[in-house]
Amino acid sequence: MPVCYATVLVLGGLHRFHRAAASAVLGCPEQPGVVLSPYQLLALFAGVLVLHACMNCGSHHLTRMQIVFSGFWQVVATLAFCALIIAVAPQHTSPNFAFGSWLPNTELTGLTNPVHIFLAGLLMSQWTIMGFDCCIHLAEETVDAERSASWGLVAGVGSACLLGLLLMLSLTFSMQSLDSIMDPNAVAGGQAIAQA
Repeated sequence: MPVCYATVLVLGGLHRFHRAAASAVLGCPEQPGVVLSPYQLLALFAGVLVLHACMNCGSHHLTRMQIVFSGFWQVVATLAFCALIIAVAPQHTSPNFAFGSWLPNTELTGLTNPVHIFLAGLLMSQWTIMGFDCCIHLAEETVDAERSASWGLVAGVGSACLLGLLLMLSLTFSMQSLDSIMDPNAVAGGQAIAQA
């Protein structure tokens, strides 16, 4: 039974990843560019799935190199994004706004605990970037798994928190107008990350 449950979790995770990758190509529907039909989106989804399957059919050494490259690429890309968004912003918010203002929007989220909102904001921004739980999924292929998988998880959570904080601070300091970002009639429909 646990094997069946784990298989369903892996397949669900793969579906979520491939669907997100296919949808990311589309961007916001209001933006000019390519508009795909549902069949074209399904074909793009299948193409990403086949590419992922081909990448995992290689040797253990090749898979290891891909995982290491992916980890470094995610960290470097996040740091580059943070630096670029601060560099290209025409004006920056004050440290008083970035560290001192509190806009929980509890009517939209339903969250009322400030600590919970802060921690969720740090981790949610990095779950899609870091995937810090991958060390647990690969523990059976690791030498000295009981020690290295545990340290991998601790290092993954720690790096996700630090990169999440850096990402949130760079977005907060580069914010131009909070009202236009949260406006549901804006191009991105009030989705702040889609406007970044």
